[in-house]
Amino acid sequence: MPKLKLEYTDNSKFNQLSEPEKLLALATAYLDAGLVFCKHIENDEKNLTWPNACTDMWLVAHSVELFLKGAILLQNQSLEKTHDLYALKEQYNKLYPDECFKWKLPFSIAYLDSYHDDDKFQNFIKKLPPPSIRYRYSDYGAERFDPKKYRGTLEDIKNFYESVFPKLIPKYDVPLNLQRSKWSNK
Repeated sequence: MPKLKLEYTDNSKFNQLSEPEKLLALATAYLDAGLVFCKHIENDEKNLTWPNACTDMWLVAHSVELFLKGAILLQNQSLEKTHDLYALKEQYNKLYPDECFKWKLPFSIAYLDSYHDDDKFQNFIKKLPPPSIRYRYSDYGAERFDPKKYRGTLEDIKNFYESVFPKLIPKYDVPLNLQRSKWSNK
């Protein structure tokens, strides 16, 4: 098998992109990192730890945040400084009402049985920070991480990105892996 040689990457092509295109390219990179890390966790039981799970979920939450912000900015909309994926998703839904742009945020809350009451649950939800913060510091509530199920969710997100990017930017010629280093057989 030929040895792969790592070449270099730089930001020259990336810097030529518009701000929304940069966010979409970064969204893809964070999602790809989440997929790779999820496989790493899945492939070795000793990697299945809560800190690793939170790191993976944070990568994907950040990917989704950047995707939503990039899509909103494509419509020349101003962005409120927020990490609230639900507020960003609401703004995205108003800008992209067509069926081909619809999708469900990939984050749910596995909560304790004591929170099944609507009032308690709503109070619990109000106290939680958005996923992009919650998984960064991970000391909120009881959640679970099943890497096999989660990897399926990540693959669904990747498929969604790949289907919607050309619709968001009809002239989209930026490869989804723009910021990855190039490999060759030299």
